[in-house]
Amino acid sequence: ASRCTVRSKMVDNRMSAVDFWRQQVVPALPPSPSPPCTAPGRDRHGTGNSGDCCENSCLEERDPTDPVYALYSLVVVCRSACRPMPPPSPLPPAPPALPPALPAPPSPPPPPSPP
Repeated sequence: ASRCTVRSKMVDNRMSAVDFWRQQVVPALPPSPSPPCTAPGRDRHGTGNSGDCCENSCLEERDPTDPVYALYSLVVVCRSACRPMPPPSPLPPAPPALPPALPAPPSPPPPPSPP
C-alpha cells in the first residue's frame, strides 16, 4: 500500500515586498483640470500649451519680423474663421542647360605588326 505524506510548510511571519506593496492603498489622484481653450486671434503655442483653440486652428504665415521666423515660418493661430493662405511664391527659374558633351577622342591606331 502506498502512503501519502503531507509535508507542512513552515509559516514565516515576514511578508514579501510584492505582497507588502499590493496591500498599500494609494488614493486616486483627482483629475487634472483641462486647460482653457485659446481665444481667437492668439498664437496656439505662443505661450506654451494653452489648450485647443476655442474655435478654428488656422495655419498662417508668421510675420517676417518675428524673431523665430527663420526657424518657423508658419504659425497656428486660433480664429473664428481661417483666412485663405496666399498662393506659394513661384519657383526660381531653372538653371541654363549644360552644353552638349564633347565627342569621344578617336581611338589610337593599332600597334604595328612584327616583321
